[in-house]
Amino acid sequence: MIKLIYLLLLLPLASSLNVQAKVPSTEERKAIIECHTKLRENVQPPATNMRLMVCSSLLLLSSCTAVCLICFTSNSTDMVWATSTEVGCIEATCNTKKGLGKSTHLLLCMYKPSDLNYDDNPYEPGPSCSKCPDGYGCHRNQCSSDPILGQSTTSISTILSPIFILQSAIFLTSCLI
Repeated sequence: MIKLIYLLLLLPLASSLNVQAKVPSTEERKAIIECHTKLRENVQPPATNMRLMVCSSLLLLSSCTAVCLICFTSNSTDMVWATSTEVGCIEATCNTKKGLGKSTHLLLCMYKPSDLNYDDNPYEPGPSCSKCPDGYGCHRNQCSSDPILGQSTTSISTILSPIFILQSAIFLTSCLI
């Protein structure tokens, strides 16, 4: 409800912006998932119940709809929410009208589940994967329902540098002018 009120309050700002959205390429989607996986596998303290995240085409469409509202009201807690299992992202460029400033480039991601209670902790601290659901294995310190992935243990990926991951994972909590 608070997010809806926040969006309604910011709608007048939308008239001063022009937003163009682009669906990330397959390689960019892989980088987004890798970014989330790396971040989630290295939470401190370790998580007992962190679920492995996958890309979602349905959430990608939701992201496209949300970018039309010119605002992103989530925060980085969504990235490490243990029960979040899917992510869909788009890249957006917000062009302001003449005289109002520079363009802003955003990476807007939607998560499933989206109904998070921010009064709760995002995950249960403790030994990695010690509270995975029945039938799940451990892959990169995260609970995986995929039997092939669940066979491996905690391998650390070196595909992306931490700086790139942080820069790629900037999530804005309000609209930029």
